[in-house]
Amino acid sequence: MAAHEGDDGPVEYVALGDATKWVEIEDDDAPDPRRTRRVRLLVAACVLGGLVIVAIVVLGVRLLVGDLSRSPHERTVDAIRDRYQQRYSDCVDAGTGARPCAATVAKACLADPRWGRTDAQEVLDACTLGRTP
Repeated sequence: MAAHEGDDGPVEYVALGDATKWVEIEDDDAPDPRRTRRVRLLVAACVLGGLVIVAIVVLGVRLLVGDLSRSPHERTVDAIRDRYQQRYSDCVDAGTGARPCAATVAKACLADPRWGRTDAQEVLDACTLGRTP
């Protein structure tokens, strides 16, 4: 097939069975505005999706590194303190006064065997939850 620029636009010489003739080629250079808009929206959605994925990965890495930078001892202390903080909150929500709840929870916390060889002051600070029983 041969092609050249005709008077009305590009034309192509094609063989149609026994006959051959010059056929005008449609000009595909002018893009459809709707298609252009859809392509732009698709590109924007892909970029936005990529940014969301990067943000999730960065947040996950920061959380993981932050948690791994804490020692097992610190995680244990936090877990015990959180458990007794929850017991204190449940006690107060049940209608018991704050002082009786603090005293009861502090006693149970101080007697918890999971403290092991933890420093006494650290245990007291964690068990009193910042309050005086």
